[in-house]
Amino acid sequence: MRFPVGQAGRVWSRVLIGSAIAVVVLFAAAFMALSFFDWNKYISLAAAEVKTATGRELRVAGQTEVGLLPLRLIVDDVSLANATWGSRPQMITAKRVEVRAALLPLLTGDVRLKVDLVEPDVLLETDAKGVGNWVITAPARRSGRTRLRTRRRCRWTWMPPGSRKAWSSTAPDGPEKPAD
Repeated sequence: MRFPVGQAGRVWSRVLIGSAIAVVVLFAAAFMALSFFDWNKYISLAAAEVKTATGRELRVAGQTEVGLLPLRLIVDDVSLANATWGSRPQMITAKRVEVRAALLPLLTGDVRLKVDLVEPDVLLETDAKGVGNWVITAPARRSGRTRLRTRRRCRWTWMPPGSRKAWSSTAPDGPEKPAD
């Protein structure tokens, strides 16, 4: 079908405007869905999964907030239990934990997270055998097989409050392996 030159330009402008409106409506709908969803009831499910995977209790006493742009999860008053032999009950406490995901890599299946701890208190200690409380061994396996695949690479950056210099550490890549 042929259009006169002026009419083709109008058709394309309508298509572009319609596409832009559709994108705006989709983002508005996603934002509305996220804002009305009660995320706090799912925190207990996540805490149970952490307990199953690590044997340690994850406690969230505050509120949960989820945002779309940037894609983020904010959780208040969080703590992770210490090793049973530790000198205090919690290994990590934080006033707030902010997790942000890079959206474009996420669409391709590459999960990139930035985790910020606000007012953290992290206790690292070793037992009499020299084993650190940061060494977390999973409890006995549950029945059934888990299909989650993990990579053993992470990069940690630490920036002291009021500092412009950051300390970072990167763990080397490891082979992909099924999670136990």
